[in-house]
Order: sequence, then C-alpha cells, then structure tokens
Amino acid sequence: MIFPQFFLTVIFSVAITELLEKIASRRLRGSLVAVILLVTLLLSLDVQHNHIKFEISSPEINYQLSKSQGFSYHKGLAWYKITNQYEYENLMGHIGVADYLPQKMRSSFDTVAAPEHYAIIGNTNVVIPTKIQSGPNQATISIDGQNPLSHVELPFAIYNTHYRVTLDGKSIPLSKSHRSLLIINHISSGPHKIHVVYQNFLMTGAVILLSLFGLAMLMMPSKQQRLDESKSNPLYKTS
Repeated sequence: MIFPQFFLTVIFSVAITELLEKIASRRLRGSLVAVILLVTLLLSLDVQHNHIKFEISSPEINYQLSKSQGFSYHKGLAWYKITNQYEYENLMGHIGVADYLPQKMRSSFDTVAAPEHYAIIGNTNVVIPTKIQSGPNQATISIDGQNPLSHVELPFAIYNTHYRVTLDGKSIPLSKSHRSLLIINHISSGPHKIHVVYQNFLMTGAVILLSLFGLAMLMMPSKQQRLDESKSNPLYKTS
C-alpha cells in the first residue's frame, strides 16, 4: 500500500502545479505558494507542539509494575515507560489488548498470548509451545509435535478471508476454529513451519487503479493546452 500512497501524493503535487500554471500573474502565483507553505508549516508546528506539550506533562514510570499497581493516566491515556523486555511483557499483561481481538477469541487469549504463544491441540486443553516471527502483514509460526496431530489451533487470530497459508512451503486452505484461531489439519510429528500472509488484492488493486487513472488524466492535454498547440502550428489559420 506504500506505493499507491506515494503515487497519489505525486498526482496531488502535479495537480497543484498545473493549477498554479494557469494563474497568469507571477506575483499572485508566488503569493499562493507562500500561503500554502505557511499553512503547511503552521499545521506541522502545531502538531509537534501538542505532542511535545503532552510528553512534557506526562508521567513516566520506570519501575516494574505489579498487579496491585495501576498505570498513571494523562488526558485519558495510560503512560508507561518501557526500558527492557521484562517491562514490555509486563505491559502486555496489563493493557487490554484483547479488546482488539475477535470476540470468540477472548476465552483463549490468556493461553495463546502467553510469552510461549501456545497452540491448542484438537478440542482438548492440551497445549504445545510455538515460536513466532512476525513481519509486515505476515508471520511465520514454528511448531514441533512429538506425535501426529489431527488438527491444531495456532496462536494466530483470523479476522476475515484475506490470508494465504503455507505449511512447510506448500499452500493449504485457510481454516478458522470456533475461537477465531488458525487451524492446521493433519500434521505429522516433527518440526513444521506455517507461514501466514495477509493479502487484500481487492483493496490494493482498487487503489492502484485509481492511481493509474489519475496519472492518465494528468497526462491527457487539457483543452487550453490543445488550443495553444494548434495556434503554434504553422498550418493554423484564423478567419
């Protein structure tokens, strides 16, 4: 999605440039550019000023919290300073990250969200640890089962159908459990790697098409430009 965003930014910049070119007065063009730059600068400074003002007056907690202690709040936001891995894990144990998960996953959150990221075997309460390597819009889950498994629920929340799943490099169908977790069926014993990629081709394609359409519209000569070109043609005659 980064490329379409930059593409739209370029199209917007070209459109503003063409708009300025249509203004005959050089002084008026300069004044308009100065106003645009000034407004942009003031908005940027205002955002930075509010951010710095918020941080200066916000409490920083640099000691480890316990369950009997709460977060310090400033303007409705919890404030917690993280300096090491332990404090990060402590933070994840306190904040309500489950609010962003599918509703059906809340009952299993404490199991799959533990530092070991346990996987749930079948319809039982038996779990096995996994290792997760996360990346932009993707994750690789490593699992090592001592026995063959009919199906296992991995610590990966499924929100919709825009996922591509591979097991040991081979593509497999997407399957979701009643807890909204990713299911892998019929796994043999031994180590395995499951790779999950989020791909929303419809949304990405729509943005790219809109970007290409905007570029085509900018490249098409305007009516005034075609008229100017025709007047510069030696064969152009006026009545």
